[in-house]
Amino acid sequence: MRPILQNRNAILTDLALRLNDYVAAWQTSRLTSTDFRVASFGLAVSKMAEQDGELGKAKEIFTKIVSKQNSIITDNHWLIEAIDRYTVGGDGSYRVNGEELLEAAKEAGFHNLTVNKIHAEIENLNRILTDRYDVTVTRPGNRKTYMFRRKASDVQAGGVQSPAEGHKQPTQSTNVPKPATSAGKMEDEVRMLG
Repeated sequence: MRPILQNRNAILTDLALRLNDYVAAWQTSRLTSTDFRVASFGLAVSKMAEQDGELGKAKEIFTKIVSKQNSIITDNHWLIEAIDRYTVGGDGSYRVNGEELLEAAKEAGFHNLTVNKIHAEIENLNRILTDRYDVTVTRPGNRKTYMFRRKASDVQAGGVQSPAEGHKQPTQSTNVPKPATSAGKMEDEVRMLG
């Protein structure tokens, strides 16, 4: 049985008995923000952990949760896999515009996307993309163009592992992987977080 489910009564009893302490901690804490995606939850837990002297431990846990969230998003994501594949060879960069990404998405089996949806998806993945790559956006000829460059530390360390390791950078969107069909992996990852 999972530890949280197994100890839920003790956890709720502790919360009820210490509620006044947590309210006082909330009012006196100087913490105002968190990097956790569910900010209100992250801030509440951070303030409670601060009151208990375990803010560092809370931040470590949040880092692990965010890492798992990011891996769930990026595992088998057509855009991440395409960028990784195309940055393997050459100088570790991939310059592409929305139309070329749309072609790559269609080759990967995503036929319901449009150029505007791809631009929006890149905006939504901005935090993850900028953690993985140096990203530059330009507008030559009024076309939004992206330059994804592998981080210098990745290039020096051998880079992102890819099934295309050792292959030259393709000039067109050809070897883009097909979408994942296994939802079980994602469910397992979510269960690990719970």
